[in-house]
Amino acid sequence: MRRTALMFALAGMVGALVATPIAVYATHQFTDVSDSAFFSNSVTWMKDNGITVGCNPPSNTKYCPNDNVSRGEMAVFLKRLSEKKVVDAATAVNATNAVNADNADNVDGFSASQLTRVAFGSTGDAADADGDAVSAAITIPKDGWLILSGSIEGSGGATDFYNCQLTVDGVTVAGTLRVSRVDDPGGDHTNNSEENCSTTGVRQVTGGSNLVVALNISGRNTAQFLDATVWALYVPFDGQGNRP
Repeated sequence: MRRTALMFALAGMVGALVATPIAVYATHQFTDVSDSAFFSNSVTWMKDNGITVGCNPPSNTKYCPNDNVSRGEMAVFLKRLSEKKVVDAATAVNATNAVNADNADNVDGFSASQLTRVAFGSTGDAADADGDAVSAAITIPKDGWLILSGSIEGSGGATDFYNCQLTVDGVTVAGTLRVSRVDDPGGDHTNNSEENCSTTGVRQVTGGSNLVVALNISGRNTAQFLDATVWALYVPFDGQGNRP
């Protein structure tokens, strides 16, 4: 009789174990979240992004996946989500300064007005090319580079020439000096001979600077220019996308 009762008891225990599923808790950050649970990856995302810290302070080893969320807890979740600025969209992932994925107020720490800007200046019909200049002013929002270009269209006699060179706040930009000789074999301007002098350059600049970019022009004898232009384009990144 005792043996029969013992066998029935063991059978009942085995039946109970078979009927009750055993959850597997392995490497998850929270001890009450199974790695095989359908929400496991989502809970991991919330933990990694600081949206949740746990439900049993101070140890916070549990997530309490089956508990209800109070209005107070919901407010905490939403506040953390907003402060972390976690964005997962096609055009922005973890965009620190993005207000939303489609229309970001800031990109990599730059506002729209700081990403690029351009300055342009022009003049014309100078009687004498020697010592003339055309200039443009530009304000530098942050450390970066200026892409510079200048061009003049001039005329003169057979022995005339003129030079053009770029400067930033009166300091010459290396490698920008160009010399053009006027092609007028008769030397009497009867052919209305014209020649172009163009030059380009790049200068690293400091944020907060108010700069004057100029194309300086000099000439010989009767050389004169018909028109001249200069422009400067500010960019914050170099060819590899690096900051200064």
